[in-house]
Amino acid sequence: MSRPPSEGLIRCPAVRSLVKTGAVHDQDLQSASVEELVHAVSGHAQNLGPDEPGSIGNVAGFFAIFNHGIPAHLLFNRLHDAWDGAKVAAGKNTQRRFDLRLFQSRGDHPGTVNFFKNDPEGEFQAAQFDHEMDELSEGGMLTMRGIAKLIIKANGGAWDERGNVIDLAKSSGEWALMVCALRGDNSATSIAVADLRALYSEADTRQLLDGCRNASARDWVKVTAQIATAIAAEKGAKLSAIARKLHSAYGWINHGGETLCPCKRCSPEVYETENRA
Repeated sequence: MSRPPSEGLIRCPAVRSLVKTGAVHDQDLQSASVEELVHAVSGHAQNLGPDEPGSIGNVAGFFAIFNHGIPAHLLFNRLHDAWDGAKVAAGKNTQRRFDLRLFQSRGDHPGTVNFFKNDPEGEFQAAQFDHEMDELSEGGMLTMRGIAKLIIKANGGAWDERGNVIDLAKSSGEWALMVCALRGDNSATSIAVADLRALYSEADTRQLLDGCRNASARDWVKVTAQIATAIAAEKGAKLSAIARKLHSAYGWINHGGETLCPCKRCSPEVYETENRA
C-alpha cells in the first residue's frame, strides 16, 4: 500500500508553514495555486507592481513556477515556465499551479541550506539548527555575513566555476526572500534567529507575513546582490564570478517586462548604491 503524501516533502519552510496554517490551500499535499501563494505572501487580494510593498510575493510566484511549476504545455515546458514565472514577477496574474513536493524536485539543487531531515518525513533538525546558529549568528541575529558563511558551508566550502558557483547564486536569491520576509525593517541587513527558528520548527508565519507586506520585488533584487557580495567577500573572490552566475540563475525573470535580475549587468545601480565597499 502506498504511503500518503507528507508535508515533509515541502522543503521550503515558508511554503510548508503557509500550507500547514491554511494560508495556502493544497490539493492532497500535491500541488497549490501560484496565484494564491502570491496573494498570501503579499497580503493583498490583487496583483501588485514590482515597486509596491508586498510584491515580494511576485518573486515567490516566479520561484514556484520556474522551479516547481506543474507542466501546462506539451512542449518546451522549461521555456513556458520561465515566461509564465517572469510575468508573475512583473505583477501579472496566472492560472498556473506548482508542485508542493519540493524534495528532489527540479528546483532542489546542491548546496541548498536545509534544516529538515533529508527524507520524505522532513522532520525539523533542532540540534543542527541550533549548532549552526550558535556558530554563525551574532547577538541572536543572523547577518549577511552569517548567511554567506551558511551558504558556503552548505556548498562544501568550494569555489568551483564549473558548477558550484551557480548553486551559490541560487542560494543567494532563496535566502534573499527569507531576509526580506523576516527582517521587519526594509533597511535592516540581518534577521532574528528566533524568528527563523519559529518558522522552521513551529510553522509560525506571523513575522513572515508581516515582513512580506512591506517588502517589494525590488527589495529582493537588492538583498540578493548583498548576499552575493557577502559570499564573494567571504571567499576572497571576485564579485564578478558570482554576479555572472546570478544572471544564469535569474536572467529569465526579466522576460516579464521588468528588469528584476539581480546580476551586476542588469542591476548595476544596486551594487553601486547598496554594496559599495
